[in-house]
Amino acid sequence: TAWENLWITMIDDIVDRTGSAEVLARVLERGGLSAADQLMLSGLVTMADWIASNQQLFPLTVSGRVPGKASRAEGALNALNLTTAWAPHVDGEVPFRERFGWRDEAELRQAQLDVVRIAGAIGAQPALMIVEAETGSGKTEAALLAAEIQAANIGSGGVAFALPTMATADAMFARVQTWVRSTSADEDQLHSLFLGHSRAALNQDYADLVGRTRSIASDTPEQHLDVVAHQWLSGRRRGLLSEFVVCTVDHILMCALATKYVTLRHLGLAGKVVVIDEVHAYDVYSTSYMHRALMWLGAHGAPVILLSATLSAAQRKGLESSYAQGLEGHWGQVLGDGFPWDETAEPTEPEMEFPLSLIHI
Repeated sequence: TAWENLWITMIDDIVDRTGSAEVLARVLERGGLSAADQLMLSGLVTMADWIASNQQLFPLTVSGRVPGKASRAEGALNALNLTTAWAPHVDGEVPFRERFGWRDEAELRQAQLDVVRIAGAIGAQPALMIVEAETGSGKTEAALLAAEIQAANIGSGGVAFALPTMATADAMFARVQTWVRSTSADEDQLHSLFLGHSRAALNQDYADLVGRTRSIASDTPEQHLDVVAHQWLSGRRRGLLSEFVVCTVDHILMCALATKYVTLRHLGLAGKVVVIDEVHAYDVYSTSYMHRALMWLGAHGAPVILLSATLSAAQRKGLESSYAQGLEGHWGQVLGDGFPWDETAEPTEPEMEFPLSLIHI
């Protein structure tokens, strides 16, 4: 039909413009796109459509004339002025004192050293890290250091840090902001940071950040900034597209639901290292969504770091199993003392006393 012919013509035009014919041929030879890849592409198309539908970026006329397609697209991207994806480079030891504003004599604790060591040993492959240690042992700093190492190894473009409540997210925001500023200064790049919960506007640190936000079509250059709240990325349903996100855990759990624009959530999380704090604190209902969300994150190849002080063996196995399903059903290697690995058997739990101080992969 005429309608089908129009679609074919449009698809052929897109393939020609992007030069993707050879890549598509290889994908089709392997059986087509996976469900995770389809979600990613759908999210990317949605993002592109929202940008193209913005009349501020694409005015009908410019100085009384109709601009050409190429100049319109270039002008729109320049006006949108998106921040740059995170690209950390870890050569040797991560400068942890600069990252967290610590004194010169400050040193990492043993549990933090173990997390950093194991994060480096994982290499360029997605993995689920479960960090268990008593309260006050520095799991937050350990997770951020591990996230930087994993992002450098695997090529992740940001970090999403999820917490159980708005209060804990607010408390974490200032700490993550300090860390982001340090990493941005090392790269000499400007990055976007988003606080994700319904009362984010009441957080003074975030309000100050929004006050110096990068606006669409602004001719005023940012002065001495290393982190901003980008106007477009801070809009409704677009926050997870920022390079760095501090949010309540529902933003992560909702990627397991068939909701409107869920593909944008997948697009925002797939390229990040995802850190989830207090994983023991969720009820049975929320935990079921946690398992499905971990499966999707595994399917996207996103590194995940889970933090807890009181995680039971059954909870640990369930979380590992869910992430492993996303990695095509293969269990991740178990590292650390007391955790022998047998490729023909599931991980076994040794006899351990609480509180734990271990890193489980």
